Amino acid sequence: PEPAPEREPERAAPEVPLAVERARALAELRRLDENIEDAKLSAQIVHMEEVTGKIFDIVAGQPAKLPQLRRFLNYYLPTTLKLLNAYDRMGAAGVSATIVMPTTTPLVKVNNTKDYGAKVVLHGETFDDAAELAAKLSEEEGLTYVHPFNDPAIATGQGTISYEIFQDLPDVDVILVPIGGGGLATGVSTLAKLLNPNVTVIGVEPSGAASMKASLDAGHVVTLDRVETIADGVAVKTPGDQIFPYIQKNIDDIITIPDDELVDAFLDMMEKHKMIVENAGLLPIAALSHLKCRGKNVVPVLSGGNMDVITVASLVQHGLINRGRVFTFSVQLPDRPGELLRVAQLVAEANGN
Repeated sequence: PEPAPEREPERAAPEVPLAVERARALAELRRLDENIEDAKLSAQIVHMEEVTGKIFDIVAGQPAKLPQLRRFLNYYLPTTLKLLNAYDRMGAAGVSATIVMPTTTPLVKVNNTKDYGAKVVLHGETFDDAAELAAKLSEEEGLTYVHPFNDPAIATGQGTISYEIFQDLPDVDVILVPIGGGGLATGVSTLAKLLNPNVTVIGVEPSGAASMKASLDAGHVVTLDRVETIADGVAVKTPGDQIFPYIQKNIDDIITIPDDELVDAFLDMMEKHKMIVENAGLLPIAALSHLKCRGKNVVPVLSGGNMDVITVASLVQHGLINRGRVFTFSVQLPDRPGELLRVAQLVAEANGN
């Protein structure tokens, strides 16, 4: 009898390239985003801690967990995004909110917060002063304390910015993000590294309040003796200890910016882009001049626009002075008619006004 034909050895399924997995994950996110308006609220607000905890467990893992993230988002993302309206629903249900802010907070931010129906308490000169009072009030009055950055749930919500970035610019090379306490940077960097481990995420702090850089250099969270910066939104003495490990893992570098560079950045954004960006949000713009990024896709995160008109006027004036476009001078003149006219004529001849 003829020998039985030899069977070809079974070939292992080809490994799916990581880039393909990322593309599939983004495609799934886009599909969910397009249908989000049709999604129904399928979970209660009390499940949000479980939801955000699972997201962080997955995001903090290896790229091989992308399929797991995709399945998770299939189930939870519609619910999570719908809960963005939770604050409005809480207000309608009569749930009060007390927001404690430093006394240096811009008036426009204070008034806008009050317009949402919140009670605003101004206390101290820095975030840390305000946070101390907020914790005390929550204990004395039996209120639930919601920390603005030292909470994985808050950071997870802020991390959706990375999804928006990759949706609009999938081949982004560098993301610049402001750092105060670290919540925004935690969320943005963690999800960005999941979607593309090769993307560079750089944090930006003011030189006068570089608490995160000091903490990273020390290897643990440290508290600055004082902070001094015009970027009030990131004037934080102590970064968040709950989110610090994510910063250590996912932030590639930190750039510190002196206040005078924020003034120039403000003028650039106003004149060239017609945008009002608060000083904290200007940090990534100012950081651009510190990068060698020609030919790369760079995304600076502009994180806010809380600035009142008095501050705007002051920054414009200082910016023009820094650039030599507004200046003062003194001149000694003989005390006779026509001398002031001669000075005005010289200024006009130099196209001054």
